[in-house]
Amino acid sequence: MGSPPETRTIWKPLGPAFATASVLLLGVAALTSPSAWPRWLGSQAIRSVLLVALFVTLAKALIPLIARGDLGSRTRDLLLALISILATLTILELVFTFVPRSYAVGYTYAAQNWFQYYWRVNELGYRERSPSTIDARKKVVLSIGDSFTAGHGIRRPRDRFSDILGRQLGAGYEVVNLGRNGADTRMEFETLRKAPWRPSTVILQYYCNDIEGVARESGLSFPGFTPYHNRLIMVLSLSSYLVNYVYWLFPHSDEEPYTEFLFGAYRNRRVFDAHLADLQRFVRYADENHVHLIVVVFPFYLEEPSRSSFITQAVGRLFQENGVAVVDVAQLIDSLPPRERIVNRNDGHASTKVHRLVADALYRRVIEFNAGGLP
Repeated sequence: MGSPPETRTIWKPLGPAFATASVLLLGVAALTSPSAWPRWLGSQAIRSVLLVALFVTLAKALIPLIARGDLGSRTRDLLLALISILATLTILELVFTFVPRSYAVGYTYAAQNWFQYYWRVNELGYRERSPSTIDARKKVVLSIGDSFTAGHGIRRPRDRFSDILGRQLGAGYEVVNLGRNGADTRMEFETLRKAPWRPSTVILQYYCNDIEGVARESGLSFPGFTPYHNRLIMVLSLSSYLVNYVYWLFPHSDEEPYTEFLFGAYRNRRVFDAHLADLQRFVRYADENHVHLIVVVFPFYLEEPSRSSFITQAVGRLFQENGVAVVDVAQLIDSLPPRERIVNRNDGHASTKVHRLVADALYRRVIEFNAGGLP
């Protein structure tokens, strides 16, 4: 066996492989974002096939070079290491293409996977069973709120406080979850006003961003979220599910401007007074319609409730002065370790343990109310 011809260099056989790999890489990049194509096209599945084809193309080009007898041991070891690295990265990228993980915000790829797997809504747009299955002849309890009510980060709707409460109350009640991600106080009141059922009880879940609507209308501005402050990091993170997942495992400052906007709104007396007036509409609705109103107040930071106590105490006081029962979540979770209060370290929404505590507190309020002979 003779040596290969002089003209056959190590790079010549790699030309066509690199050309093919480049086309495949463009296809992978085009299909990286789950929102890049309609879901029915199965963009993630197509992307995975292209990714495997990309690895196979490069491996088929490199393996014959490794088998050649004219390569030095050092070059051969480098090529073997390259194939091993490519194989590992390909496998990890394939795995993380489909890994779900809930985040406080929804622009991470893992968060988009989470919603794709676990979020189903009915014809009214709520994460609830079909309205046609709700028996209006029973005592209807409407649970109204934002993502904390809808169950952001809670995989199974049955683990939300509204669903737990429904099982606790039994067959004589219908507990209906009308939570909607991103809803503020004004949106929540419209939800109540337009609900197709006459409730006996209304549970209003309050969170410290419910002032957002009136803040914007009052002229306060929020510039929006900035997920990435470095262009290279942005390109890498948006090009790979693996990099995107790892990047968002660490804390970032993307939510700080939003927090400053909200806290500034609460400290603005004019805006806060307008917000309290909006909340007062729920009290009037309950009085005019002879409805039992319960308010569940969540702190802005479940791990550190004291940071938003100036908000939650003022809101709770408004309702208590009007004779409305208030469930202060900060008190409920006082003995619960901080890490057990939230979905995960990247998602500050309430954990299933907190949902259970809230349901238990609501159950006591509803039972006490009805035990008094009231409707």
